[in-house]
Amino acid sequence: MFPKIFVELRNFFVNGKREAAQALQLKSTTAEWAFAKGGVSGNRWVVARYLSYPGLSSAHRCPYQVYGSEAKQSWHDARMSSLASIGRRLSEIV
Repeated sequence: MFPKIFVELRNFFVNGKREAAQALQLKSTTAEWAFAKGGVSGNRWVVARYLSYPGLSSAHRCPYQVYGSEAKQSWHDARMSSLASIGRRLSEIV
């Protein structure tokens, strides 16, 4: 979802900024884990939310259930928000 983050991660590594690379990698793996845990419905919700797609973009076909649980959505928000903010900042720079 945020490819520029991985470019930044590589740049940190190539430039010898190991601690910064490790910190960014930890944030990205936490978000990746959350993304994988959400299933199809959760993934569609996350993509629609963080890439600012219209509300109906997260709609899905049967047999998948609607990802409407506020508890699940806030769980994803807690894990994705830091990575999303880094991705937005990097998009503004380029």
